[in-house]
Amino acid sequence: FSEHKKLRKLVKDLGLYYICSVFSNKALNYLIKLSPDAIKIPSGEIDNIFLLEKVAKTNFPVVMSSGMSYIDEITKAIKIIKKKSRLVLLHCTSEYPTNLEDMNLKFINFLQSKYNCFVGISDHSRNIFEIASTVALGVKMIEVHFTKNRKFKGPDHKISLTPIELKKLVKLVRNLEIALGESKKKLGKHASEMRNIFCNSIVVKKK
Repeated sequence: FSEHKKLRKLVKDLGLYYICSVFSNKALNYLIKLSPDAIKIPSGEIDNIFLLEKVAKTNFPVVMSSGMSYIDEITKAIKIIKKKSRLVLLHCTSEYPTNLEDMNLKFINFLQSKYNCFVGISDHSRNIFEIASTVALGVKMIEVHFTKNRKFKGPDHKISLTPIELKKLVKLVRNLEIALGESKKKLGKHASEMRNIFCNSIVVKKK
């Protein structure tokens, strides 16, 4: 907990968001004292009704991962949380690593239509282009692991992005956001000028 207090202060000083996963009631009680920007419910705790009920009573936004879960379990968890406007539901496969054919990105649209809440993705595939492309599907949050060295000891380093890869992912996401534009037709300056040359019109042949 003392290390988390230092992390919380550092994150705040850097102007970043502090989001932390909870795996027990004890951890939740500690986390509340740190005033997190959001509470993360990891995939393995989505069926922990007692923990979900306590999280629901807090005033903090919730990020909930749906890996390892069936639809009825996701539905039940969301009913307990009860605050869709402050919930991000993460599509997740809990495959370490996730193969390309297992990413199942179309499921993101299913989650959006069924639960009418913000949807994101928690990814372990390291497929940077495919991860970034979820922006076009409407995701509001992308969660990936990252590490300084994939040879470090520990369960997550092998499926993590390196700082260089993470930078590329962010760049791809920002470019996609720009390229997606908005849901309305608009003519750029060049197209407007070209209309005068290429588009047809009716004119009289003589005065």
